[in-house]
Formats: sequence, structure tokens, C-alpha cells
Amino acid sequence: MLRSRFITRTGLIASLSLMLAACGAETPAPKKDSLTKAPTPQTVTETQIQMTQAAKPKPALADIMPHSPQQIFDLLGEPRLTRSEGKSYIMQYQGENCLLDLVFHTPQKGAALSISHISARSKTGEKLDSQSCFWSLL
Repeated sequence: MLRSRFITRTGLIASLSLMLAACGAETPAPKKDSLTKAPTPQTVTETQIQMTQAAKPKPALADIMPHSPQQIFDLLGEPRLTRSEGKSYIMQYQGENCLLDLVFHTPQKGAALSISHISARSKTGEKLDSQSCFWSLL
């Protein structure tokens, strides 16, 4: 019995010593070199925006021919002018250097409107490349 009390006391003392030692132990601070810094916020320049936009493929005029007026509105936004002429519907968009006219017709009775003609001109009336004008509006 004496021996079991000795083992119990010795075990208890050893356990308490380890717990006290753990409480008093200091954790070393991390080295400054090992700390990671938060990324520095970067300012996006106009040139970077233009490069990003230039990297996106631009649709060809042939790709938008079957589009409805609503789809064109969703793509290019509010037109400068809209008008109806007989069975035709015209949307005109104005860029910095050009005017783009999109003429819609119904290809068959009961079918939806789609683009039947596209033309571009300068503000002074000179004919321009329609594709270039369209891309300038995107």
C-alpha cells in the first residue's frame, strides 16, 4: 500500500510539474521575414482597361444580323434615334466619329424583326466602314 501511494504521489507531482512548465513556457514570436504581407492594392489604369477590352473578341457584323432590336439594345445600349418607316424599323447609334444605322425588316410574315441593312457614315455624311464604326460603339 505504501508503494502505491508513493507511485500515485510521484505521478501526481510529475503531472503537475509538466502542466506548470507548459503554462510558463513562452512561444517564440515569428520572425519578421516569415510574415506575409497583404497585397498592395493596385490602381487600374485606362490603358489596362483598354488592353483588357481589346483582348475580348469583338463580334462581326454578320454575327448580329439575326439579332432583334431588343438584342441590339442589350448589346449597344440606348440608340441615338429610332424610327419606323413603313415595314422597316431603324435604330441609329452615334459614336465619337461615326453614325451607325441598323435597318430591321421582318423576313417573313409573322417572323421576328432582324437586321437587313447596316450602314455607317461620318458626322459630315461621308461613308465609313460599318464594322469599324460598330466596334467603336462596343
